[in-house]
Amino acid sequence: MIPLKLIGRALTPDKSAELQLHQRGADFFILLDGKELMSSRKHGSEEALAELACAPIAGRAKARVLVGGAPLNEEFAASIGADAYCRDAAVAVDTAKELLAQAG
Repeated sequence: MIPLKLIGRALTPDKSAELQLHQRGADFFILLDGKELMSSRKHGSEEALAELACAPIAGRAKARVLVGGAPLNEEFAASIGADAYCRDAAVAVDTAKELLAQAG
């Protein structure tokens, strides 16, 4: 069996849970408090990540979700129902301004 290697760990922003990045051979996966959250082997974990990330804003009537950065793309944004994909911070600022203007 290929050995499991811990690549790194971090606390969630609210410090209530620990994320761990592991590697086994060519596969990578992220654990949240010991439960697999995302993997290079499986698809569909995007929804779980979106639910976790969006839970704090779920009850807000006009909440919007922007995603972006190097590891993400427009396909990922669409798969989790994000309002927009932003390739970098400058685009995120412009997109946020546009969404705020639309919301009135």
